[in-house]
Amino acid sequence: MSDEKTQYIVVDTETGGLDANVHSLLEIGLVAVNAAFEPTKCESIQVLENPLIVTPGALDANQIDLKTWSGIPLDQAALAFEDFISNYVAPVLARIGMGAAPTKIHLVGWGVGFDTNFLGRLGPNPRAVSYQSVCVRSIFNHPRIMTGEPIVSLQEAASMMNISTGEEMDRAGWQARGEGAHEAVPDALLTAAIMRKLSYTYA
Repeated sequence: MSDEKTQYIVVDTETGGLDANVHSLLEIGLVAVNAAFEPTKCESIQVLENPLIVTPGALDANQIDLKTWSGIPLDQAALAFEDFISNYVAPVLARIGMGAAPTKIHLVGWGVGFDTNFLGRLGPNPRAVSYQSVCVRSIFNHPRIMTGEPIVSLQEAASMMNISTGEEMDRAGWQARGEGAHEAVPDALLTAAIMRKLSYTYA
């Protein structure tokens, strides 16, 4: 079981390719979880960079149709990212007497190094940060937990642990964007479920 004074954010991204220095960030899936890794809040931040740099292979993998994609610019995505932390993470820390202590927020992801590289495209926080929020840039210095192994995909690991995407979406009250679409939030929910099972197994 995780330390009750530590808040976790499970993150997953959908991108226009594999190189964060070149390809565009398309979607950020965020899931705030409690000490038992039960989801407490989910959010999808859809991004539309200008210029938009994607590869056909990436779009084929994530099934994103850019013609109907309702993304927001990077600066607005940065604000949405901070708002999620301010509204659903910092208040939890405040209630347990930690204020918004940045060292107590952990990013969890199946490939969290890949995800945080793309989150770096958000750049510095575009507005002043209040005492109870955490800026986008500072979160990259927080502890990160890599849950994935290169030889096993997230979906394969979930299957081996009898974790269902549909059940986890129902648990969190998350509605799929469309049939066949590869979305960031459901993948983040799978990661949270794997962490939940591991926390009970090794508690």
